[in-house]
Amino acid sequence: MPYAKLEPSGCGIHKGRAKLRIDLFMEEADPRYDRCYVNVPVIPPEGYQGKVDKEGTPKNQADYDAWIEHLPHIWQNNPFHSHKIWLPDAGASDNYINEQIERTLTYFYQFHQQMWDTNKKFIDEWKKVPKVKGSIRDIFVKGDPKDSLANQQKVADVLSRQADFWVGGRVPPTDLNIGEKGTIDVGSAAIDRESWTAFYYSEVAYTKIEYENSANATGTLDTVEIYLTYADEGNSLKVGTFTDNGGDNFTCHDAELIGETTPGYHSYTGLSFAITFGEYLGGDSRGTANLGPALALSGGAGGRYSATGQFCDPTDTTDYSFSSGKIMSLYGTGTESGGGETLYGQAILAGVGSTTILAKKISRGEVLFEGVGNLTAIGNAIAAQVTLYGQALLAGVGNLTVLGKRTLKGTTTLAGVGNLTASAKKILRGTAILAGVGNLTTVGKKVLRGVSVLAGVGTLTAVGKITKGGKVVLAGVGTLTATDYSKVIRKVISLSVKLHSRALSVALHGRSLITNLHNRSLSVKTRSKV
Repeated sequence: MPYAKLEPSGCGIHKGRAKLRIDLFMEEADPRYDRCYVNVPVIPPEGYQGKVDKEGTPKNQADYDAWIEHLPHIWQNNPFHSHKIWLPDAGASDNYINEQIERTLTYFYQFHQQMWDTNKKFIDEWKKVPKVKGSIRDIFVKGDPKDSLANQQKVADVLSRQADFWVGGRVPPTDLNIGEKGTIDVGSAAIDRESWTAFYYSEVAYTKIEYENSANATGTLDTVEIYLTYADEGNSLKVGTFTDNGGDNFTCHDAELIGETTPGYHSYTGLSFAITFGEYLGGDSRGTANLGPALALSGGAGGRYSATGQFCDPTDTTDYSFSSGKIMSLYGTGTESGGGETLYGQAILAGVGSTTILAKKISRGEVLFEGVGNLTAIGNAIAAQVTLYGQALLAGVGNLTVLGKRTLKGTTTLAGVGNLTASAKKILRGTAILAGVGNLTTVGKKVLRGVSVLAGVGTLTAVGKITKGGKVVLAGVGTLTATDYSKVIRKVISLSVKLHSRALSVALHGRSLITNLHNRSLSVKTRSKV
């Protein structure tokens, strides 16, 4: 009967959550046991002594194959699948963990048997399984950093009692929930190839990037397939996503530790690391034993990048060397952003001092607040369709107070603004850029109907219903010239531009000198007071 057990090298803390790696095995009496019971060479500690390139790849493939053929071999039972589960909190009971392990064993044993019966590839059908909260393809939720110590202690406790979490036997079949959902595709097929490339070889660690097939979408990778030619005892595999910066330079975007593995084909599910459209899949070694995936030496449309050292951690950036046409047996899939299920109330708050919620709905869509001191909500909906009709970016804002039903109807960028007070239902009907403004006070119904740029202005006071009907640029202005003098004479009574606290004050009065009327232009001289 199939059985499941914990693999300690793949257990630990990932993004604030305790995660446990579960390896699934078959016994001799199980159908297709021979698929996982493999004959592997025993690699001596000194490794292959023939000529290799700087990345450990044999220069003479025929000589390397002959060397492998003459090594002693042993039979080894590889897991038919590996899956990671995450615990909701440090208080998860033994019963809960065993239930999750049993569900994992039951599901994936049936899944693989069905794939073998129908001659289908696991990865092709697994892509169609939707990502749903609470399902076998669960939606990962980051943990709270303050719970990190408790989660570490939980993992240590579980690993100290591994015998309590050994699950064997079959249970009644369940629905595999294979649908028609398309998902992310990155990397190349995890199959055996004529050569290999090293993540770790002869006491040297490498980072390798598969450059054959970039990600077709943005989202989260939860599944990795790999075919390993070398995987000596004591190895440790880590996989990640990489951004091409140009000029053979890459930055690791996100990554997850898989842990110790064995030679041959492996599929790992239950992972969670981010990928962006156009990025690539790669990996490195965190162990001290030879480790490397299969490699085709030619035939690829892209190639493979390599760097000496461990660079599979987020933000790691370095230069790589490129080998054209090579194909590495490393593949990943996952779900696109927004897929799986609808998320209500999702908000990303970075650098926020405090958030006060007085409403029923905070974020019906997705809202990003960066560098916001305080966000106070008074309406029923803060970041739903009622409040944000367009896109709003708030950067470096001290306080934002919402009094009207519709605050930002268009696209607004507020940078370096102290306070923004709204007295009307519609504040910014068009597009407004406010930079370095102390205070903006509105008295009329429509303040900025067109486009206005205000730079270095202390205070702007509006008295009429329509203050700016056209396009006006005020940048420490001493003189304002208007092309329609008749409207200015009839409608402009008083427009004051003052410096609030420490600025230049410029007063424009109706009795200003009017010149050159025949040319339909108005020049208004100004008085300034410091």
